Amino acid sequence: MTFETPDGSFSPAARDAIITAALWRCVGCGAPSPLTTQHRIARGMGGTKLAKISHPTNGVCLCGSGTTGCHGWVEHHPDLGHALGWVLHRAQDPLERPWWSLNGWRLWWPDLTVSWLEDDHPHLPDGWREAVAAYLEWRPL
Repeated sequence: MTFETPDGSFSPAARDAIITAALWRCVGCGAPSPLTTQHRIARGMGGTKLAKISHPTNGVCLCGSGTTGCHGWVEHHPDLGHALGWVLHRAQDPLERPWWSLNGWRLWWPDLTVSWLEDDHPHLPDGWREAVAAYLEWRPL
């Protein structure tokens, strides 16, 4: 199955895979709606033709929009979002970078399954404990 789109947006199939991997909840606060799909590696203004940008492994399910909810929080705190795995740099591989969720760390596999990781896993990003604390202090209830 191909998930490529002309501009790097998520296709309906990619969105479904991302939201399903998040168990139909925001990975940050657990809200069931409104759900959006955050690009971990940004598309950039005007989009992109890089296939990895529109692939489900480059997505994380958050509530709100780019200005509200957990999606808005990560847009306004990209460094903390990076430590949570919700934001990645272009050179990073989403298959090698886990993301934090309220239920623990998760990592995509090429077949679009997701593994749970322990808090002492060697691939967790630096500064993640501080980022989780900052997020939980802000988190909407």
